[in-house]
Amino acid sequence: MDLQNWDAIWKQISTSSNIKEEYQKAFLLNMFQKICAKMQIDASYKDSILDWFLQSDDSVSTACSIIQRTYNYEMSQSEAELMNSWFTAYRRKSNVRKAIPLRVKQDLYKKQAGKCAVCGEPLGQNWGVIHVDHIIPWVLVGDELDNNYQVLCHTCNQCKSSKTDFVFKSLMKLV
Repeated sequence: MDLQNWDAIWKQISTSSNIKEEYQKAFLLNMFQKICAKMQIDASYKDSILDWFLQSDDSVSTACSIIQRTYNYEMSQSEAELMNSWFTAYRRKSNVRKAIPLRVKQDLYKKQAGKCAVCGEPLGQNWGVIHVDHIIPWVLVGDELDNNYQVLCHTCNQCKSSKTDFVFKSLMKLV
């Protein structure tokens, strides 16, 4: 989805703060995901982005500048800080997934009142079918972010996969 489509959707969104928050997060993640995808296929682009961070004394401003240069989008300070945390996680990301302990799954289950974070359906007690999902896909940030896990039912986990806008589209009934 290109930025013009995102802008058109934004204008049609209701005043629900949850929808607005998810939209804004999906919008930012979409830009981040596209930059990461370009870094995957273009080594010189990746080197230039990584060098920019290495040479910078202020990584938040660097993240802001990358988005400004790439998308001509002026981020707020909080958006720039969030984007910087994603870039930092991307740079630190391991190629191996960490095992998620059962205790973490149980804590998430309690925090979410035993319901899927996306569809809200009860998950039951069968730990074998309760999926721990990376809210921001593992392919982008690995296991580097705190509070980046949620529990999902099998169906939502399969549908979400590594999408960055799945929750927003679910709220808007676009999926």
